[in-house]
Amino acid sequence: MTEDEYRTRILTMAKQCAVEEEDDRAAAVRRGWLDDDGASTASGRALIDELDGQVGARSVFRHVP
Repeated sequence: MTEDEYRTRILTMAKQCAVEEEDDRAAAVRRGWLDDDGASTASGRALIDELDGQVGARSVFRHVP
């Protein structure tokens, strides 16, 4: 995967995790997924690699009172 692909996927994930007023890039940097220059970190790449490994996985969630 290229650096640009990692960065795009990391920013997409950060968007899902960011607080309302937080910029996607700032959220990714705060979590250590991107460095201050906007490049993916080892942690960010590991996150995306793990998520990609779940493509065929299925999950079931249910509410248990």
